[in-house]
Amino acid sequence: GLLGGWSPITNTKDRQIISIGKFAVDEYNKETKSKLTFKKVVKGETQVVAGTNYRLVIAAAKDGGYRSGKYLAVVWEKPWENYRNLTSFKKL
Repeated sequence: GLLGGWSPITNTKDRQIISIGKFAVDEYNKETKSKLTFKKVVKGETQVVAGTNYRLVIAAAKDGGYRSGKYLAVVWEKPWENYRNLTSFKKL
């Protein structure tokens, strides 16, 4: 992909992508005292910056799984520093 440009993620079932998705939901829960449950990554894109930005559409359930929704999460990762940061998370 282009440096700074967004590239589609072709395999949303990749272990790395699922790990980022779960991280986003866990961080959101910590920050907001929510109880969302990660279901799956619906689609996503990556952007190479000083590290990688992941922009993911995540399916998550709340209230014990009775109500599902989609959320847009952006996670910035620098794997060589073991660094991950949830940049944004919002309901779609």
